[in-house]
Amino acid sequence: MIIWGWYRRPIVLGLKTDLCETCGQATQHAILRITTWAHLFWVPFLLVSVGNRLVCTECATERKLGWRQVRQALRAGRLPLPARAGFKAWANGVFEETGRIPNEAAFDPIEPNPKRGPWNVWLSFWPFIVAGVVAYAIVVGGNRPAPPPAATVPVSQAHQCYEAADGTINGCRMADGTMNGTGVGRLVTCYFAEPLPAEDTRIFCP
Repeated sequence: MIIWGWYRRPIVLGLKTDLCETCGQATQHAILRITTWAHLFWVPFLLVSVGNRLVCTECATERKLGWRQVRQALRAGRLPLPARAGFKAWANGVFEETGRIPNEAAFDPIEPNPKRGPWNVWLSFWPFIVAGVVAYAIVVGGNRPAPPPAATVPVSQAHQCYEAADGTINGCRMADGTMNGTGVGRLVTCYFAEPLPAEDTRIFCP
């Protein structure tokens, strides 16, 4: 019995405060990398897909992020996003309560996660593992012994032979003109490959 299936595992790359488009609150958001793996006997061996998401921890609303966008954000410590549709209304509410006008750029800073877990380690090393397997297959395939050359099959030639009364062949004239056997009996044409005599030589006389 073969046990196989799919793993879909999130990797928390970082956290940031942002304005959720669904719940309309400034809540903590998680920057996730979602990986989908095919597994065989619970061992992930094939990476099927990788995607990045910004997820609200309050209502679980997801926003798609680009690979390069997330990579630059983790390096710079900031994740600027396009203008938020509900920011103006939210900012007016904050102004009425606190008397200050918030700046949308205040949502840009992120807090990278220094401990991203074993799935991130496996994802990081997976390309090197695949490259090693491919290189090993190439080396092993290149060192396979060459197949033995095909046996050369002698080409049959027509010869003048002499057939006895009982159907046996008394002798045949070779390609160089010499006689193998005796030239006594009925003259027939036989086909065989020289030289004679040889155990594997077959003589065909139609």
